Amino acid sequence: MSLKTISDYANVLAKGTELSVILQSVAKSVEQKKELNAVTFFDVSQYSGKSLGDFPKGKLQGIPFLAKDNINTNQFPTTGGTTALFQNVPKTNAPVIEKLLAEGAVLVGKVGMHELAFGITSNNYATGAVRNPYDLTRMPGGSSGGTGSAVAAEMVPFGLGSDTGGSVRVPAALCGVVGFRPSTGRYSSEGVVPISSSRDSVGPLAHSVEDAILVDSVLSEKPVSEVKRREPSSIKLGIEKSILLNDLEPEVKECMDQVLSKLKSAGVQIVEINLDEYFSYDLAFAFPVPFFEIMRELPAYLEKHAPGVKFESLVEQIKSPDVKAVFDTQMSDKKTTEEEYKKALFEDLPKLQEIYAKATADVDGIIFPTCPLRAAKIGEDDVVSLNGNAVATIWTFIRNANLASNIGVPGISLPATLPEGSKLPIGIEIDGKEHRDEELLAVALAIESLI
Repeated sequence: MSLKTISDYANVLAKGTELSVILQSVAKSVEQKKELNAVTFFDVSQYSGKSLGDFPKGKLQGIPFLAKDNINTNQFPTTGGTTALFQNVPKTNAPVIEKLLAEGAVLVGKVGMHELAFGITSNNYATGAVRNPYDLTRMPGGSSGGTGSAVAAEMVPFGLGSDTGGSVRVPAALCGVVGFRPSTGRYSSEGVVPISSSRDSVGPLAHSVEDAILVDSVLSEKPVSEVKRREPSSIKLGIEKSILLNDLEPEVKECMDQVLSKLKSAGVQIVEINLDEYFSYDLAFAFPVPFFEIMRELPAYLEKHAPGVKFESLVEQIKSPDVKAVFDTQMSDKKTTEEEYKKALFEDLPKLQEIYAKATADVDGIIFPTCPLRAAKIGEDDVVSLNGNAVATIWTFIRNANLASNIGVPGISLPATLPEGSKLPIGIEIDGKEHRDEELLAVALAIESLI
């Protein structure tokens, strides 16, 4: 049974295919692709004997999905990909899970991630590396690497990830699927193992913009009809050359050039915008805020959802060196101070938001490659090569996607047609305007088939 999108699943269910047949097909796919190490917990036997009518008759009735292992579920453990939480089964589901279940969706399991979501490779030393379906020697991106890998491998039509600095959009780009990060606060983050309430957001990964819109409508409790269809000729997008289009891997540059050419041919207006002032400020906010917030928000999560686990014990058991280094620093005299945090949040952030709003006032959004390069080899955790230069892995892969996370605007990564000879996926991102998510989704829907 070859099923890919939510519509594919809905159509076969509507034609009378038994839900049990669908779920066994999912189970077979998960088993056949276990070398990806994408799925951490899986069980469809709990639905034995159940039919489609046993699930709520909603927008997602009978549609199977997977959730990142930092989103609370009472059917499966929620571990955050870290040793101290391996036995943690929350008493309640996160609100985002409850909303999907209320619309009839079927949770079949949890997926792997970078340990505690604090990284971009999903090379997790506690659970093993998640692998990219296009090349098992390469990373799927992170931190929602398991979601990207599982959806790309067509185990399920959609899955949930979380995004603090690109963690939905980067895996989407490197695995060749759609990844949507909504405006910060559009979905509830309650019941999600946190990094930073100022930056965290749950987001869907799927095979089409249409599917992302459907899941968004459930999680945001807004009707799908609010996403108004647009003609390409009515769309105006900005490009920023100093950072977002600079120093790209040759294949990524060629892909971006192809995309811009196709969009212009279809009537999309492409104009240059200036964000130089923004990029002189962004690092001042990008790291102090999550580094400071995780040290108070993760202990609060443990107290509420995993009271048997002490914060100090959790930190002691962290296996991934890059993640352990972050916590060791924040527990030393080199930690981010409250003064640095408040400056970033109350002075730098408003300035960044003001600069971006002014620069994008006359466009529908900005367009750029989600990542400057394609998937790196597993094990290239600290340094990768970009155009002959050794560069920091995490910062290079989130360099472009981090913008939306910083200022809370929505961003969506779309898979692009690859240049001839390229076999690894390339994602193209569009960022919109804060709390105008439907407008961004409408633009993505209009140009999806063009690129």
